[in-house]
Amino acid sequence: MRLTTRIRETRQTIPQPTSTVFVIGLDYDVKGETHWTNAVTGILDGIYTPFKVHETKRVRSAGGGVDMPWPVIVRLNYWVDIPFRRAPELTSRASRVEILRRDGWTCAYCAGHAHTVDHLLPQSRGGGWTWGNLVAACGPCNQGKADRTPDEAGMRLLWDPRVSVSEYAGVQAEVWRILQADVA
Repeated sequence: MRLTTRIRETRQTIPQPTSTVFVIGLDYDVKGETHWTNAVTGILDGIYTPFKVHETKRVRSAGGGVDMPWPVIVRLNYWVDIPFRRAPELTSRASRVEILRRDGWTCAYCAGHAHTVDHLLPQSRGGGWTWGNLVAACGPCNQGKADRTPDEAGMRLLWDPRVSVSEYAGVQAEVWRILQADVA
């Protein structure tokens, strides 16, 4: 096995510290995301409890007063009920991460692991960054489709782009994926 392949596989299995920390409630439902500095402050103030932390990375203050594992997921210490979450419109703007989360990091063409998003109507033809025009795609499928529509490229979508009923459905799936990785 080549060293670069081994390094790439290692990066995929070890969670990397990011600036975003997931916030879950007492019911383990995702309530949102916060910046890591807000998560650390919330932990110190008793608002959050660390639920999942990075195995090797730590947060340290300059004065030495804080030395704790890097938070990946924090749990609120009180009940938060969010009874209704409004779904965005198909024509509203979506980000790359929102689309990847919505589609579960799964390619809409081959069901492989997706790292990119594909415009069904290419940007060069006026297609925008909207929920209805974007799907998750793996690199080979995205490059194979190139600057064409799926019909022109002879590629069939495994599902139609949709807007999730819950704004955080993809985030919830990602949190469960992180938690399942600990069990495996």
